Amino acid sequence: MSEAIYEQGTGLKQSGNLLNFWYFALFCSLLVLGGCTRSKDNTMPPSPLMDFAPQQTVKSVWNTYLKRGNKQAMFKLVPLLHEERVYVASSAGEVAALQMQDGQIIWKKFLEVVLSSGPSQGEGIIFLGGNKGEVIALSAENGTVKWQVTLSSEVLAAPQVQAGKLIVRTGDGKLFALNSQTGERVWVHERSVPVLSLRGTSSPVLTGDLVIAGLDNGQLICLNVHTGNLLWELNVAQAKGRTELERMVDIDADPVLLNNELYVTSYQGRTVALDIQKGKLIWEQEVSSHIGLAVDEQAVYISDSQSQLWALSRNSGSSLWKQSQLQGRQLTAPTLVDNYLVVGDYAGYLHWLSRETGQFAGRFFVGNGAIQIVAAGSGRQLLVYDESGEISLLQPSQVGIEE
Repeated sequence: MSEAIYEQGTGLKQSGNLLNFWYFALFCSLLVLGGCTRSKDNTMPPSPLMDFAPQQTVKSVWNTYLKRGNKQAMFKLVPLLHEERVYVASSAGEVAALQMQDGQIIWKKFLEVVLSSGPSQGEGIIFLGGNKGEVIALSAENGTVKWQVTLSSEVLAAPQVQAGKLIVRTGDGKLFALNSQTGERVWVHERSVPVLSLRGTSSPVLTGDLVIAGLDNGQLICLNVHTGNLLWELNVAQAKGRTELERMVDIDADPVLLNNELYVTSYQGRTVALDIQKGKLIWEQEVSSHIGLAVDEQAVYISDSQSQLWALSRNSGSSLWKQSQLQGRQLTAPTLVDNYLVVGDYAGYLHWLSRETGQFAGRFFVGNGAIQIVAAGSGRQLLVYDESGEISLLQPSQVGIEE
């Protein structure tokens, strides 16, 4: 399911009154042709699955269902594992805390909000965002509402907490800092948005006194978490082309921080590594994505916009391997588990690939339609969330070895 192109308040993002009839007609055509696919190139047929000798077997530990809502709002509703609990949410407004071991419900809450991001946690609180600008804080212990506020636009990235501040990115280009205990506004930083952009935003990265956020215009900005003052900014991607569609360079995939180095990818742009203290590039590579990336000590792994998988050297950005046999299968962001890279696809399959070579090591059919999110559980376990609202905990093991 793809992020749609949208305007503030109506589904298609625009700046002022610059959007003319041609763009509107083209947008409508995209919606008709695009349907609910994750891939931006909707003419690309999904690659058939190839046979291989599996190195992994998989069994289901438990599964449960949340009330199914709008599938297009699911991409940022990533299950959260914290202290042997799993916190999950659906776009229909259902939020639950489950026991990690067996999936039993600890508490469940129904909110009269179309949820679009979260859950995230900090200071004993679970935070969620809504499609009308709502930010909701729940007790992690029992799910009671601690506070709720409404900001200027929909919240499409999980709010992040640091130093008593909750940092919230809204779809109209604003970054808000709220008091994490009360929801009171501390500061707001505003940037203009392009004429057109993808429907989605990346989650801000918080470290020490820094707030780092990717913008719809391909820029990365760094602010002081206490004051909101700008410390540095950097162009991850430059808009190119003659039409506004060609010029879209959104940073929608969540940046990943490792050892004071930040790894960022953009749509129709590039992937970069940078020093967060100096705001300086370490390397850049012409690989782009709006879906997601993962990082370990050796490599940066990317699901690109055509559902090809890349491994780039973490030190230099050079290509280590590329796997194209899942092209067109509308992959999720990659997740790192044990020595493998795991992605889900539009048909309900999970794929395990070697981090070292990109070769296939395992496959498991979850079913119930497209897999929206794959998240790491404890140990080698995986949490999988599909478009039917089913959440599953899976336990992989090596072929011939029972765990």
